[in-house]
Amino acid sequence: MDVFRFPFTGINYGVRMLRQYSYVQSVIKPLVLDCCNKASFMLSKQHARELFRTYPIYTVCCNAENYLILRDRNINHNERKRITLGGIMASLSDELLDEDGWTLDDLIKLLHDEKHLTDLNNRAQLLVLINQAFKSTGYINEGYLEQLQKAFYVQATSSIQFNSDISFSEAAKITKEKGGQANLLIGYLLDEQFSEQEKAFIYQTGVLGQLMDDIYDIYEDLQQNIQTAITKADTIAEMEDFFTNECRIMNAIVREMPLSKRLQKKLIRYSTFIPACAFIALEQFKGVEKQFGGKPGTWKNLPRKSLIVDMEKISNDIKMVKYCSYCSTL
Repeated sequence: MDVFRFPFTGINYGVRMLRQYSYVQSVIKPLVLDCCNKASFMLSKQHARELFRTYPIYTVCCNAENYLILRDRNINHNERKRITLGGIMASLSDELLDEDGWTLDDLIKLLHDEKHLTDLNNRAQLLVLINQAFKSTGYINEGYLEQLQKAFYVQATSSIQFNSDISFSEAAKITKEKGGQANLLIGYLLDEQFSEQEKAFIYQTGVLGQLMDDIYDIYEDLQQNIQTAITKADTIAEMEDFFTNECRIMNAIVREMPLSKRLQKKLIRYSTFIPACAFIALEQFKGVEKQFGGKPGTWKNLPRKSLIVDMEKISNDIKMVKYCSYCSTL
């Protein structure tokens, strides 16, 4: 694949992100803040950053817009609003499950409007209000609610990650399911009916996205004793080999699709940016491993800066092109 195309793809990603950021600031943020006021819910600075920047950019720019390459079209207004609000709702739902002690059944009833607003805590009230705005976006794929329950079920059962005795393969399986099911949910929020082969691709992008997220979160996860694939790996090389194979799986799915060669190459090119970020982090952690030794799971007391990847470094911009090109050849 032509390496010189990747800088232009990166520029287009930048345009996507600016467009999405502007949309969130002008449309979504005022809507959510109004819901926060009604629910008497106070957003922390970190929480606001995640809801108004991190999640909307990841779900729309790095996932939904890539899936629409399968149809050779751009995202429409209702899809953008639906997926942006869906990402915010997913975050709040995870917090109800993980922090507020809600059960999966409680959450499903809430989203089906089977709970009275006045009986709910502030976070749950906020979710109900945003859900009302979500439903106003028009048609929602009939498979959405079933997929929503699958995604919530995986999240609700992921508490096993606090068990220090789980194996690398068990931790990796949880990660794959969390990411894959979450991204399938994004697919159901688009105005499309995807084939089983296309769903396999969407699932695999979620696998890679969640693995990348766990790699970047290694410092925080070690502090909280959360077990992920990278914290259970014996070496960074083991993690890299596993991740590389997952990239090969994604590319193989695309190459078997009944798409034109142009769209196949475009889909792979745009799908390599998330994996490339992971390879940049893994390269840094190889240096950490060489300097400090030990398994990644024993790095809890290392300096934070050793395990935080600064993607604003110019050197990492150069590595991004390098690893995007590498990922596209797998």
